[in-house]
Amino acid sequence: MRIKLLFIGVIMVLLCFSNLSLGAPNWVKEGVYVRYVVYRLMPLNTSEIPFEEATPTLIIYYNYSGKLFGIKGYGNATVTFNITKIVNNTAFVKIEISAKGPIIVLYYGMGENITNIPKFWDNSTVIKMRFDKSSFTNTSVLEVYLKNLTINGAYKINLETGEVYGLNGKRFGKTILWYDYQNPIKPNETLCLDDEGREIKITDVKTLNVSLITYYKVFDPPIIMIKTSLGVKITPTGERSFGRGVMYYDGSSGLLLSFLTLNFPDAEAAGFPLLVGFDEKGYEKSKELIKKDIQVGGGLVLLDTNIKEKKVVEIEPSRPKSRLFYIYLALLFLVMVIYVLRRTRQ
Repeated sequence: MRIKLLFIGVIMVLLCFSNLSLGAPNWVKEGVYVRYVVYRLMPLNTSEIPFEEATPTLIIYYNYSGKLFGIKGYGNATVTFNITKIVNNTAFVKIEISAKGPIIVLYYGMGENITNIPKFWDNSTVIKMRFDKSSFTNTSVLEVYLKNLTINGAYKINLETGEVYGLNGKRFGKTILWYDYQNPIKPNETLCLDDEGREIKITDVKTLNVSLITYYKVFDPPIIMIKTSLGVKITPTGERSFGRGVMYYDGSSGLLLSFLTLNFPDAEAAGFPLLVGFDEKGYEKSKELIKKDIQVGGGLVLLDTNIKEKKVVEIEPSRPKSRLFYIYLALLFLVMVIYVLRRTRQ
């Protein structure tokens, strides 16, 4: 009887320890960082304000001190995720966004004095400031043109479930920072809710027999591609914008390699309701590719990390994906930009 009880006890202990790794790859540890980048091909002349004809490489909505700001970056930018600590199976993650100019910060106030709004930028980086007010709508508009900008946010991930939370405990959905092989996401599963409360679903999960080029290194097949359903994002002016999501993962480690998505639970939990970017350098590189079994990461692309990727599981890849898919990403970002910029200007 004692042996039987001892055996059951050992099994229970093993199960408890096995649950600790459920929902997160083995490289998810304190001190790990993953950095993504977008590059602009042709730098803009800061004297050409307000850049009406230029397309931004980075668009952000930023909740700061109870105010919602719009941010448009027109240069190179990085987005870094840093696991600062892990407590009771919860990872605390810091996001740092660093953009080189020119950058435009926009704020829209309804019947308020926008000259006294809280500032998160360094005054020494300001190129120009513009104030405008519509007597018809009683809306005040602030535009701040910057040389560079660095902003931060923080949030939590439950490592057992992959659920994402703000530091205040509010749930925002599931993390997209990794692909969980122990509990793989499937089509029709819910990733998060959009700004109107509708579910953002996973519409497609594919294993591709291609290599993916990032600025960190070339990742060999297989590559996991995940697409999401159409979602709504409310702009700082209260208008509606629309977009889908596409994420690429390393088929061996589950590491997120590149992403372009309108609804991003990790960013929203950290105070950034919108965080989308498009790498112009990678887009041009994709035009040069001849082989169909090689793709270039699109959107925000992996630049650097200190993890040591380990093969988690062997999976069977599907047929090669055409490099023309990068055109799909470009069009997806362009549609997002058109909606966001048009709604923001109104």
